[in-house]
Amino acid sequence: MINFVKALNDLFLGNLGKGIIHNISTNRIFYAIGFLIYGFLLMYAHIIYLFYIPKEIEKVVLKNRDLALGQIYELWLKHKKAMSFWLLVPTRNELWVQTLSSSSGSYDVLFFNKKNSYQSEYDLLTAIYRKL
Repeated sequence: MINFVKALNDLFLGNLGKGIIHNISTNRIFYAIGFLIYGFLLMYAHIIYLFYIPKEIEKVVLKNRDLALGQIYELWLKHKKAMSFWLLVPTRNELWVQTLSSSSGSYDVLFFNKKNSYQSEYDLLTAIYRKL
């Protein structure tokens, strides 16, 4: 049985796969630190996406209640471009992060996140504008 498993590993992995697995197994601490940093960045970006952006949009709407929705959205875009570089949001596929100031504002979130999050900043702004 052990020879069968070894033969399957040789068949599916090849020399390159064996080299990658050997590299990961000999440098576990570096890969663990890398994955921790990656996970922290994704978690931080998701927190900014869920909590910080709605509060900032609400502040912009409250300051400019008398303007039309399109004008408030333009003000939000200007406000967003002036934000700091350490404010990160998830990319469209939620596998990496990008700065808030350079994001498009359209978030095509994964299936299991669609019910409790917004699809775009414009949709969120519209919902906040109607609520207030």
